[in-house]
Amino acid sequence: MLKRYYRLANIIILILAMLLASTLFIFTINQVSKIYAENTSVSVYELKKSYLYDHINNFIRNIDTRFDITVENQNNEIEHIILFFESLNSTDETQFEDSFQTYFEISTMKSSYDAMLWKNDQVIYQTDETLSVMQSENYPVYEDGENGIYRFAIGVKSEWIESTLKDQIYQQIHNAVYQYEAYMWVNEVINYEGGDNYAIRRIHPNAEEGVYLSTSMTDIEGNFPYLEELEGVKEDGEIFFTYYFKKLSTNEISEKLTYAKLYEPFDWIIAMGIYVDDTDAYIAGINQLSQNLTLYFILLFIIILSLIVISTFVASHYIRNREYEEEKRILKNRINFDALTGVLNRNAADEILDIRFEQFKKDGETPILMMFDIDGFKQINDTYGHACGDKYLKLIAQNVKSWIREQDLVFRYGGDEFIILYDGLKIENAETIGNNLINNIHLIEDFCKNESVGVSISIGISTFYESDVDIKDVLNRADQALYQAKKNGKDQMKLFTE
Repeated sequence: MLKRYYRLANIIILILAMLLASTLFIFTINQVSKIYAENTSVSVYELKKSYLYDHINNFIRNIDTRFDITVENQNNEIEHIILFFESLNSTDETQFEDSFQTYFEISTMKSSYDAMLWKNDQVIYQTDETLSVMQSENYPVYEDGENGIYRFAIGVKSEWIESTLKDQIYQQIHNAVYQYEAYMWVNEVINYEGGDNYAIRRIHPNAEEGVYLSTSMTDIEGNFPYLEELEGVKEDGEIFFTYYFKKLSTNEISEKLTYAKLYEPFDWIIAMGIYVDDTDAYIAGINQLSQNLTLYFILLFIIILSLIVISTFVASHYIRNREYEEEKRILKNRINFDALTGVLNRNAADEILDIRFEQFKKDGETPILMMFDIDGFKQINDTYGHACGDKYLKLIAQNVKSWIREQDLVFRYGGDEFIILYDGLKIENAETIGNNLINNIHLIEDFCKNESVGVSISIGISTFYESDVDIKDVLNRADQALYQAKKNGKDQMKLFTE
């Protein structure tokens, strides 16, 4: 009888232990799932904010760069026009005046330029009848000239440059494809005080363009997105906010995280949005998995429960590690690119070259390593300033990047020194490639302080040797060859030889 009670007591204790363990396990699983879901939501949300912020600010920098390039090109064009009319025979007055008028009556010229012609200080021609005077401060690009009894002035219309840029931006936004169904759009502010017709939907890949907007407009949840957007950019110049809008690929209405920034020169609010429901689905999937596991483990013995607890912990740890590794990969990708030139930086070079060296030790196939720097780069910086030097670094890096093959890699190794790694290139072709690269650099044309600056590079070439201890041996040979190219007169390449 005592044994029976003892056994019954053991069974009851075992059952209670199982129930307690199951309860504790269920509670633990629920808490872990809740914390994980919250942390995942915050992490994904912050990554999406960073994604939007980077794209919008890079886009705005691209607009400013386009403007600078357009102004520089127009400055060059006007200088050629002025030189042409200064060199034209002005003694034949009828021919000179007809030539000037005919040139600027072309529709494309008339829409782009204002021009005036004086004869003995009397205006005899102007592109616009309302044009009474031309002053340099009224034009982004302005030049004047003289030829005999004639004086003339030419200015690029600000509205033409603005219209040209806006057309380019329109095409870029409509042709762009982003991840996660993200897209960019532009609202042009007419009245910063808000109200009806305060803005025009100027560019939008997912809605009717040219529509007037009102700060009283709401989404399906009663939010006032246009009011929130306007107030945000007025106060801080930028804003993150959420509202509901239809998706790009379907008519489904979903919550969208948006980043908007004011571009004052055009009174444009440039915005980009990304939908957040994919995060909700991911978290819901995690929660559903937790519930299924909980129901399953209630029916098992304590030992099986313990094993599954361990398995679940390992799985959760693995998933967290995967997410962490992915975040590290994204951050590492940012770290590996040079902020100024956009090519790979020295950190990436050291890592990739070490990997390629180890591969060479295994298969014996050597890549071609070219090291080059800009001739007289210090003089460019000293003469025209570091802004000009930075411009040439970017131009040369992008020129090289666009010229090499897709599988080749270009690194900024430091200062004005770059490395190109060619895989699958035969050594007998290396000199031809190097000379072609030098000639391609000669084609770069730009201006610093209205002066033409010729740019050239010197190149040192080497391959991997079986006797190499590490990648430093290869780099030293390339550096020696580069030094020899400099010593021989620059603007040339040198292949390292024993």
